[in-house]
Amino acid sequence: MATMSDAGARGGSGASAGGASVAGASTGGESLVVHDVAALTNLGVLARKAVALDAQALIRVRALPAGSPDDLVAASRPAGVARVWATTPFGPVACRTMAISPGRGGRDDVVVRADAVSAVTGDARSVPQIDAAVPMTLECGAAADSSWPGSVPVDGGWTVVDAVPAGVFRDLETQARGVAKEESGPQGLPTSLLDQKVLTVRGARLADTSGNEGGLTAGAAGRERGATAAAGRERGATAAAGREVGPTAAAGREVGPVAEISMREVFALCAMGFIPVKPSTDEPVRVSVKGRWRRLDGRFGSVYASEGLGVLPL
Repeated sequence: MATMSDAGARGGSGASAGGASVAGASTGGESLVVHDVAALTNLGVLARKAVALDAQALIRVRALPAGSPDDLVAASRPAGVARVWATTPFGPVACRTMAISPGRGGRDDVVVRADAVSAVTGDARSVPQIDAAVPMTLECGAAADSSWPGSVPVDGGWTVVDAVPAGVFRDLETQARGVAKEESGPQGLPTSLLDQKVLTVRGARLADTSGNEGGLTAGAAGRERGATAAAGRERGATAAAGREVGPTAAAGREVGPVAEISMREVFALCAMGFIPVKPSTDEPVRVSVKGRWRRLDGRFGSVYASEGLGVLPL
């Protein structure tokens, strides 16, 4: 069976394939079981991007029960699927869903250092591209549960506000980085820039006509772009054909959910590579809300943020 050739050479971590131990085998730390090659590749990419932004980044793996309400294919989900979270220096956490499970002690929620995960997954070119390489056990070093900066939301209960063109987020990132070059100090990006609300996404829902209470209409009732980061312009429904301006613009509609997006979320979404650098005009980012939480779903992953502190609070 295939193994990762350099798995035991970095950071005291190691890997095993098909149950065969290799150098750097477990010394009592945390392990992850990767169930397919795509998950092995994606885990490595997520960890390396997180470390590139913050050398102290953490990875959190939380197993998903079958039938998770947020998964469109929950009914057919196999065992061993988890949400894999990564901290970012901007505050919001990044997340992808992968065929991975905690590998030791019956735990379903573990936290490890991202640099240890990056080391054990190896360079992308060394990842075996054959199914015989999995399932693979990755030895990821000591647990880091106490270092995780808060909580993560449970599945279910999310309300989709609307889909925003990915280009909006790339434009905001470009504009903000221009400002940051002038205002950044020795402590990095100014907090005032990170905390600024730069995009308001407004949804609309049918009133007594949909047969599904709280169901969203096909389009948003309108969006506004923050004046400071977007040079005073508003991005309304006129930017997309068939959209109506204002949550009460049409008969039978009432005000729906609203999400106010800060530059923290914009930077996290873009820096983690969850949307293309040059997205097409129809590339969407889905915006959802749940209580004080907000979620942005890009093509390659999601970011979660909550009101309050810069890091995600309990």
